[in-house]
Amino acid sequence: AGSATITITQAADDTYNASGEKTVDVTVNGVNSITLSETSKTAAYADGAFSLTATVPTTNYDGTLTAASSNEYVATVAVEGTTIIVTPQAVGSATITVTAGAGTYYPATAQAECEVEFTAPEGETTAPGSGTSGTVLLFGESFGDNSGSARAWDDSYSEKTGVSDVYSGITGYTVSNAKQSKNTMGSTRSGLTQTSQGTDAYIIVGPLNVANYSNLNLTYQWKAASTKGTYSTSAFYATSSNGTYTEVQGTGDGATSYVGRTYTLPTAAQVSALYLKIVWNTSNTQGLIDEVQLKGESSAASTTTVTINPYGYATYCSINPIDFSSTEDYTAWRISSIADDGTITFEKITEQIKGGQGVLLYNKDADGVNTSTATITFADGDTEFSDAQNRFVGTTAPTYVASETAYGLSTNKFVKNNVAGVIPAGKAYIPAAEIPNNVRAFTFVFSDPITGISETQTVSPEEFGAMFNLAGQRISQPQKGVIIVNGKKILVR
Repeated sequence: AGSATITITQAADDTYNASGEKTVDVTVNGVNSITLSETSKTAAYADGAFSLTATVPTTNYDGTLTAASSNEYVATVAVEGTTIIVTPQAVGSATITVTAGAGTYYPATAQAECEVEFTAPEGETTAPGSGTSGTVLLFGESFGDNSGSARAWDDSYSEKTGVSDVYSGITGYTVSNAKQSKNTMGSTRSGLTQTSQGTDAYIIVGPLNVANYSNLNLTYQWKAASTKGTYSTSAFYATSSNGTYTEVQGTGDGATSYVGRTYTLPTAAQVSALYLKIVWNTSNTQGLIDEVQLKGESSAASTTTVTINPYGYATYCSINPIDFSSTEDYTAWRISSIADDGTITFEKITEQIKGGQGVLLYNKDADGVNTSTATITFADGDTEFSDAQNRFVGTTAPTYVASETAYGLSTNKFVKNNVAGVIPAGKAYIPAAEIPNNVRAFTFVFSDPITGISETQTVSPEEFGAMFNLAGQRISQPQKGVIIVNGKKILVR
């Protein structure tokens, strides 16, 4: 591929006394092409951004590389050289299209696609801290073959066997320039040493879910065999696999014996996908990292609050399990059935349920004017309602919904979304596919009379007697929502 000038010369001879010459400019175009490292990828939303690598012509390519997302509600893209960084915005699917632009030698463009799906975090059955207050070991690893690893986060982080095994490709670890060592420098400890002196060695651990813990402290033991030359060690954190690493200031030093290094992570590190990076370097001898631990503070009874609207309603979902057995300022409900005539039946929840399930919270004392709050208590629970038992869909992460596909709570009614968008994490909605096509309005039926809604009726204004709102004020005309008529609470649609 390239350009050249072809010169054709006729030499002089007995017939042609003078030479002749003709030139032709020729351009040979290369075939533009592009391939991606992955053509489809399913990833957890909580894992954060990931990268695609584009392969383009390596000779005479002077075009540009661009990328676009078919759904920026779900994923956005950025291009750095031949690396495409895909960042999740919501649970859902999108097509990432990467284009190799035209150049002098490649007059045509070329495209490649990757189908991306981000999935929601699964609901949990164990409450934050598992009922244990105080310091909790979130992750521990000794890198030893017999010294005993203080594992508490994930059993996949098991003790490793063999000495001088290079740590590469192990699930959960990213390691550079490091290998296992034992009885090094006269020590009986095992740990990770540099593969080559004078070159940074590092280990990255993650993702770790520490969203419900405070006072995060990273500690590890560090040793260099000699004070000769230079030596250093440092720690960093990031909140996604491709995020920017931020250095954390540590305490503790020394190089000729095992010493502890301690780092206090900021509040910003309390996320569902935390990555820790430890870097060390010695110029004259190998340094060693050992006994990496991350600890955090947990409350025995973790709680949160949810705002309930003036009409007494709120939808809610949490990744953590919830105790609904003894609520005082609200009641919790699931949708047990949706009839062909639009009657939606709610069943009261009185169990400790697994996280990830959408519910409706109701405050029977709502006054129609002011908001209120509900205290949610997290506690171990494994009751899980099937899709048939609970028609709500809970959002444990921001979730994309196409237009006309979901009914969301608005004041004291559910309305269909007329445009595409993202439902925030911590909410619940009714899929439009659950609603019969002929339904134009809903009737709510709460199976437990303590809600105060003991009857739902459709009546004309002439049939109303003395009418009051929920604040006890008399009204002359029926209002949409719940009102009191002849001592009964009536839902007006």
